[in-house]
Parts: sequence; C-alpha cells; structure tokens
Amino acid sequence: MINLRRPLQFRYYSRDHSCSGNYSLVAQSVLIEPLNYNEPTQIHLAYGDRLDQIFVSYLTNSSQYSPQC
Repeated sequence: MINLRRPLQFRYYSRDHSCSGNYSLVAQSVLIEPLNYNEPTQIHLAYGDRLDQIFVSYLTNSSQYSPQC
C-alpha cells in the first residue's frame, strides 16, 4: 500500500437489494498507520548536463531543508 502519510480505515457500506434508501455500514477495519511518515516517495530521475551526471529527487513529509550537492 502506498504511504499517504496519515492513518487509514477501510469501510464497507451496502444498501438493500432494491438499491434504494440509505447506505448502512457493514464492516470496518482497524486503524492502519504508516510505519514511516517520512518515507521517500515519488522518486524522479533526470539527466544532468554531463554524460556521467544524473539528478535524483523525491518527496518526504519532512519540512527540514536538504542541502544541494
């Protein structure tokens, strides 16, 4: 499962056989939390100006500044 950086709960709703009326809750999962809120996601690679150069960028939940190399 992808890391959405917040707790998730899955729920299953259903209506009667005639598909009329309100939905009723049938089942729900326990609260599922990510193991690492700062896990790097959405990794991107880009060519640099030189043949031996490549740039790697990614997203995290951290607000700390990352120095540029």
